Amino acid sequence: MGEGIDLSVVDALLEPSLDQRLRHHGQEMAVDVARNTVSSRVRTAAAAVCARTVQVVAAAVSSEPFSITPKTRGGMILSSPVRLATRRVPVRR
Repeated sequence: MGEGIDLSVVDALLEPSLDQRLRHHGQEMAVDVARNTVSSRVRTAAAAVCARTVQVVAAAVSSEPFSITPKTRGGMILSSPVRLATRRVPVRR
């Protein structure tokens, strides 16, 4: 009769070493950290762009002169966005 094969030896030969597994895990962690850093920088940059856009629009709207008579072009009535936002609408009771 032949000798039996020790399965733990076969498993040890097929499975990567602990050192290799830790190295692989470390690389995955480094990639995750890099992704998180990049995504947080992208989020920060996007927030800065949004904030700057709001500042530019607010400055443009506040510096826009009011026009008493709306200008027309091609049948469309054009008037100040501030005027549109602050005009009073009669309330029916």
